[in-house]
Amino acid sequence: MINSKIFNEKVGTHVLFWLILYGYYVSSNWSFYENKTALVEKYAVKTSLLILLSYTIIYVLIPFFLKRGRKLIFIVSSLFAVYIAYVVYTLFRYYYFDPKFQDVYKPFNLYERITDFAFYFSELYWFVFPSIILMALKYYKDQEEIESLRAQKKSLELNRLKSQLNPHFLFNTLNNLYTLSLKKSDRAPEI
Repeated sequence: MINSKIFNEKVGTHVLFWLILYGYYVSSNWSFYENKTALVEKYAVKTSLLILLSYTIIYVLIPFFLKRGRKLIFIVSSLFAVYIAYVVYTLFRYYYFDPKFQDVYKPFNLYERITDFAFYFSELYWFVFPSIILMALKYYKDQEEIESLRAQKKSLELNRLKSQLNPHFLFNTLNNLYTLSLKKSDRAPEI
């Protein structure tokens, strides 16, 4: 029950994040597009690619490379993943948006665009930005969970120590009572 609540809260937070990001992209470019359908579709595709890219980096590349100390492989594989997303968007634009929205998009040479690494690096921040935000949020949540686990560990250790003290105290009391009863002390009934 608790895990499903956490899962639903996490999914809800991520859905809200992506909806806000999509809304930001559309609203910040609204005045630049006469054809609003082209705008909405363009950022729907871009946001979808960003979702795939971000979760690939966060849940595949970071655990398999970065957390295992393979920083260089992580950087290279992240840049490659971003490049794949860039190529997929470029192909989508070339084969879908350009023919459908000829009044909006200017034609370009597909091979030159895919191999134009200067343009790719100029677009890199745009592709990586959501991943960085999600990684920061994940890091914050992980730190909260670590602190919660530390507090639980301290509480369990304290309870364990208390449970160890109680039997020890009881044993000492019984031992003292036994000794007093052997001596036929008048204090035995009091104890």
